Parts: sequence; C-alpha cells; structure tokens
Amino acid sequence: MLKPETEIQFLQGVGPKIAPKLQKLGIFSVKNLLNHYPRRYEDYSYPTPIKNLRIKETSTVKGIISEIFAERTSRKKMHITSIMVEDDTGEISALWFNQPYLAKTFQIGQTIIFRGKVEYNFNTGKKYFSSPNIESELAIFPIYPETAGLSSRYIRKLEKNASPAIELLKDDLSDVVREKEKLLAIEQTLNYIHFPKNFDQINEAKRRLAFSELFGIIIKYLYLRKSLKNNPAPKIEVDEEFLKKFVASLPYKLTDSQRKSGWEIIQDISGSSPMNRMLEGDVGSGKTIVAALAAASAIHKGYQVCWMAPTSILAMQHYQNLEQILSKFNFKIGLLTGHKKINFQDADLVIGTHALISGKHQFPRLGLIIVDEQHRFGVDQRQKLKEMSDIVPHFLSLTATPIPRSLTLSLYGDLDISHLSEVPKGRQKIDTRILKKNDAKEAYNLIAQEIQKGHQAYLICPLIEKTKDDQDNLFFELDEKKTVKKEFERIKSDVFPNLRIGMLHGKMKSNDKDTIMQDFNDHKIDILVSTAVVEVGIDVKNATVMMIEGAENFGLAQLHQLRGRVGRGEDKSYCLLMPQKFDAENNARLEALLEASDGFELAEKDLELRGPGEFLGVKQSGLSSLKIASLSDKIMISSVRKRAEEIMETLDQYPDLQKELAEYVIGKHLE
Repeated sequence: MLKPETEIQFLQGVGPKIAPKLQKLGIFSVKNLLNHYPRRYEDYSYPTPIKNLRIKETSTVKGIISEIFAERTSRKKMHITSIMVEDDTGEISALWFNQPYLAKTFQIGQTIIFRGKVEYNFNTGKKYFSSPNIESELAIFPIYPETAGLSSRYIRKLEKNASPAIELLKDDLSDVVREKEKLLAIEQTLNYIHFPKNFDQINEAKRRLAFSELFGIIIKYLYLRKSLKNNPAPKIEVDEEFLKKFVASLPYKLTDSQRKSGWEIIQDISGSSPMNRMLEGDVGSGKTIVAALAAASAIHKGYQVCWMAPTSILAMQHYQNLEQILSKFNFKIGLLTGHKKINFQDADLVIGTHALISGKHQFPRLGLIIVDEQHRFGVDQRQKLKEMSDIVPHFLSLTATPIPRSLTLSLYGDLDISHLSEVPKGRQKIDTRILKKNDAKEAYNLIAQEIQKGHQAYLICPLIEKTKDDQDNLFFELDEKKTVKKEFERIKSDVFPNLRIGMLHGKMKSNDKDTIMQDFNDHKIDILVSTAVVEVGIDVKNATVMMIEGAENFGLAQLHQLRGRVGRGEDKSYCLLMPQKFDAENNARLEALLEASDGFELAEKDLELRGPGEFLGVKQSGLSSLKIASLSDKIMISSVRKRAEEIMETLDQYPDLQKELAEYVIGKHLE
C-alpha cells in the first residue's frame, strides 16, 4: 500500500533512474512529492482565436495542423521543426529547436493544443510561436520547479500516481483553527493544488498552504521564546564604570542608536533568563562594535564569548579588528576556522566559523553567543554550543539584511529586537548611477581611474554561466544575462588585460572562495568579477567601485547590500547600475535606489514591488523555504499569530504538536 513515507524510488513511474533527479529537488518520499507545489499554472482552458493573437502576449491556440516542416540549419547545426496551424479565423506557424522527433509525432489534419509567447518575424512580417508547450486537452496545467531530465509534464504524472497517499496524510492544522479561519482540510487542499479544475480551487488551496507555512514558523518562535525563558542563564552584572572606559577607548564616537542598542543588550544579559535578541542594522550602521560592547561586558565578568561568522575571511576580519579593540583590556582573543587556529583554547573571545561546533571543543564559561549575518543559526548552533558549556548562554544574532519594520513586528513579535537606525559620522554617501548598455565605456573609464589611484573594484553578474538550454536557444542572445565566467574572460583579455582580475561565485569550493577573498583583501586583485555572493560580510575598505551588470535582476534590498560593499573607507566611492533591459518598470525600481539611502525603506519598497524574496538574501529560519506564503500579506500574518497564540495557551491538548515543538527546541526542525 502506498504511504506518505514510502521512498520515492518505489513510486510507480520513478525507479532507480528517476529517483536521483527527484532527490535533487529535495524529494525523497511520496510526502515530499505531494509537498512539491507548482510554481505557477498555465491555463489552456480558453484558446485564443488566431486572428486575435497579439505580439508578446502568452496565448493558447487550438487548431488543425495543415503543414509540417523539418530542417537542419547551418548555423550552430540546429534542427528546426515547424508546423502551420489553422482555425476558423486564420493560421500561424510554431517552431521548435533541436527536437527533431517532434516531426514524427505530428500529422496533417491533427488537432493540436499549444501555449507560448507570440513572436514577430520581421523578415516575413508574420506572427509565430517559438518553442510553445504542447498539451493534450483544454485544462489548467501546473508548472513545477524542475531539474534536468525531469519536466513538469512528467512530475504531473508522478503527482497523479502519488495521489492515493493524500488521504493518509495527517493534517498539521487543528479542526478548531481550520474552522475559525475557514480553511480547507489537507486532503482537499492537495487535490486542488495539484489537480485544479479552476483558479478558485487554486486560490483556496494556496490560502490554506500559506497559512500552514506561516503557522509553522510563528508557533516555533512562540514556543522557543517560552522555552528559553524557563532556562536559567548567567546573570552578567552591569559594570557602568567599565562600560564608560570601554566606550572611551574606541577610536570613534558611538551614535545614539549604537548606545541605545548596546544598553538594551547589556540590560538583557544581566537577567536570569537567556537573551534571545536580534540586532538589525543597515549597511554600515556599526553592528560589530555594538556586539563587541556586549562581548566585552561578558568577558569583564569572567565569561567566555563565542562569535560565529559565516566565512573564514569574515572571521579573520573580525579577529583582526576586535583584537585591536579588546586587547587594550588584556582580553585574550582566539581564532578557530577550518584553516587557522590561533590561541582559541583558553581565549576569552573565540571567533570562528562552523569549526567552532565541528569538533569537541569545550567552553565551560560560555556566557554569550554571537552569530553574525545568519541568525537562522540560532537554533541548531545554539544547541551545539550549549552542549559545550554547563550553562545556557545568552544569544545575540546580527543581521544586515534589511527586513521591513512592519514585517519584523508582525512576524518576530516575540523576538527581542534592537535596531540601528543611524550611520556613523564621516561615512560618505556613495555616488550611485544608472548607466545604459552603451555607457559601458564610461563605467570602465571610471574603474580605470580608481585603480590608477590604487583602489579596487567589484563587477557583479547575475549568473555564473549559461545553461545548456540557453546555448541551444537561437534567441538567447537577444535576452542574454551577463555571466561571471564569460565576463571574467572578457574583462581579463579585452577590457583590462594589464590588470589583475579575480573570479568568485557560489559554486567554488569554500577554500577557493576564501583564498580569492583574501587575495582581494590583500590587494593582490584589482577587479573581482563575482555573483551576489559578496553582498554580505565583506569589508574591503580599499574597494571604491561596485559595478552591477543586469541590475534589474536583483531586488532593491540586495542592490543596496551590494552597494554597501564600497564606501567603507575614507575615499569617495561609486555604485554603477547597468541594467540589460532598460524599460519603464526597471527604471522606476532602480530610481528608488538613487533616491533612498535607508535599506529598510528600500526593503519596504521591494516588499511592495517584488514580494518578500528580495530581502531574504541571508537565509532566515523557515522564511527562505516558504513555497506559497507571502510575507507581504500582513493580514494573514496577523491571523496566523492570533491562532498560534491561542494554540500555545492550550498546547496540552495537542500532544503531537507539543512533541514536535519540543524536538525543534533541541535542534530538530519540523520540516
């Protein structure tokens, strides 16, 4: 009997060859497959009469094949299969590239249904379809996240084969919550999302799934908060005289915002319950020094501090900077990464990467954990670090990812938050410009001038390299996004052959990435060609130019983060936005970046224009895995919080949920 927990390879239509492809999509069981939701739908329900087809619009056609052509072109030696289709109102051609087998499947007089974007051939003066999708009936078809060799058509077949297991799935929402919110049961929800008869069913299913996703996140935060408050923590007493000396020793004056946030944290760690606080601040707002203030306060009272950074290069930067600040008070600073180990065994402050929790290191006096840039580590990593100590430490997470204030308050209402709203004095405003494609020479001239002054530059591209599908497409050049590998070779050979060019992207090995960033930091590289992997945690004060190719492919908040990689020193810096598509919509978005310097204001704008994904550049617990829910839906978030709080008050009535939440707190996720 087919069950939700059945391994995916044993589902009809899968087997040992298809299973690895599904596993690339995170599908290991039948339940995983049923929870693999469509990313969109194509509506083949209503065909458009051929005479009413409009250029650049996506339309469905139902007609009869009147002609079939198959040829091999000299250009790229490609196979082109084309057909002429007619209905009562007219005729139109459709063509496909490198699919010669299609010609054998078509027949004159055959009725065909296909959907795609209507194009225009300037040579013939006629409309046509390029590589439209073919379907067998007039219906609504789900389009799923795919992988090589696994199409949505095949996934739909597998979803149908898995559907008998739907009735065995346990509903993760109680009857009470579903009735109050008028939500579908899980069985009906999954049937509607995978096999819809109309868009009303799809919308009802999405509403139910969105509620479930947000409920799972919010109730975990509520339970975690409650559980942490029940644990004793080290009471790190406030020593105001020491704090005054520490602040006076700094090479610059703290902003009012830094003082306020620092005091909130100091007060928090003096309590008997573990602090669970997030320090959020815009690019350049000075989060590090605020965290250092808390670390110094804990060390002064005899406790150890662990500071975890996402990369070894950032860990090294913190080590070098904090050693200068804290060594004045004879505090011992250690470093522990996969490559370097410096005096970490008896250090008061140990700065490191995941190496901190990968070995059997002990921190018996651990009083405070600081996690930089990725506060999703606040569950698993806190648990692992806690196991190295006899006491439950306080926890402080730092994030430079601008989260809209409205979202922060509604989603993280039970997480203590300190917000840095000011930028330290003396930091210059970055000269931000929008340049068209034919302005590239102007951009390169500016980069050359800055490098002649002894400075460095970033050149960011939206893609690492073209896929095979892109290379097979005759029309890819018309809409080509810049790729890191291609730009690296072009910049190195054609634009700046006498300069030192480096390349960085997310698919490189960690050691290689760290080496490249260290070389850039040591000024062994003049221009770093990279993806957006550099958007957080990189502090190279000598870099003064950030050039972003295909700027329209990034969210506003992400562009703001990238812009924040320059202007970190005393020299005037520039951010050059180079959109590939310069239309009214993209221009309006990029203009917002010129007008606003506050990352939180931009994040609100992104939330409004493009949805929640843009400000989630740094993964956050649960949020980055949302499939259906929209974080811009404040009304739903409010409803979810209300129901989650009600469930928390009567949690004893839900033993299974209580067990899952308890496992989450000790480091196991509900997913």
